[in-house]
Amino acid sequence: MLPMTTTTPNRFLRSHDDRVLAGVAGGLGRAFGVDAVIFRIALAALVLAGGFGLLVYVIALLVVPVDDGTGQPAARRDTWQRIAVFGAIGTGAVILGGIVFWGAAWATAAGGGVAVAVIVLALGAAAVIGALRGVPRARWLAVPAVLLAFPAAVVSAADVTLDGGVGERTYRPTGTDPLPGAYRLGLGELTVDLRDLDWSGGRRVALELDVGVGHAIVLVPESVCVGARTSVAAGTSDVLGRRTEGAEIDHDVRRTPPPGAPGLTLDVEMGLGAFEVRHELPYDGRPGSVDRGFGAGGRSARAADRACAGPR
Repeated sequence: MLPMTTTTPNRFLRSHDDRVLAGVAGGLGRAFGVDAVIFRIALAALVLAGGFGLLVYVIALLVVPVDDGTGQPAARRDTWQRIAVFGAIGTGAVILGGIVFWGAAWATAAGGGVAVAVIVLALGAAAVIGALRGVPRARWLAVPAVLLAFPAAVVSAADVTLDGGVGERTYRPTGTDPLPGAYRLGLGELTVDLRDLDWSGGRRVALELDVGVGHAIVLVPESVCVGARTSVAAGTSDVLGRRTEGAEIDHDVRRTPPPGAPGLTLDVEMGLGAFEVRHELPYDGRPGSVDRGFGAGGRSARAADRACAGPR
């Protein structure tokens, strides 16, 4: 009988050479004899799935010594020093990633989508060329490419633009003031208060609202019949108690004012956010806001129905 042979796996030590942060994935790859990228992908997935991967990585950083380059554990440095180094690197990576992510979203919404796409293509080409030339770390150019491409794709798909400016805008036309026909805002909160407008004589008003990202509120008296067509890429639309939410919203509230009654027709385009038609401001602690409590949406819907029903 031939003698049985056994294979002993390599000892798990944090890699001295194959590392991105602290060499944990590189050490796992060497210990199991597989490409370290497999473990990097698995740890990244666990981080995204509730943060468990980060916990595993920190534990390995604290308890697993680093390879001194000969397959033996190197002399340990101070534990708190290692934690501080890892924390600084992780914090810096998160901050830098956030800047790249939101910068790409902002640039795309501001009209720089082509420039962002060119940068993504350049990073991808560099990663491919580096891989063909045997530069292993070139593959990590895919990380900034994804951080740029994902928000740019979402902003483009949602048709979000920053036309109209950024900030908090409030418009309160009164009496017989003429209306512009359209209100626009790129990012922020838009309030159009029509409660002091002169609605006598069965005045009819048509308005367009175009909001990129944020919150838009239109305030109307209870006597005005309101109809609205709302298109929202992702968010909510609430027209006097008629509410819908989700993605790719096409909310059509068809109400026609009776003869001689005031009417408002709204055409709303919004990228990401919430749109509301209300009879009063929502309660937020500011002067003029009202706390109606639960059931306010139902009361608003009944009042809207009465306004569009005409005299009985």
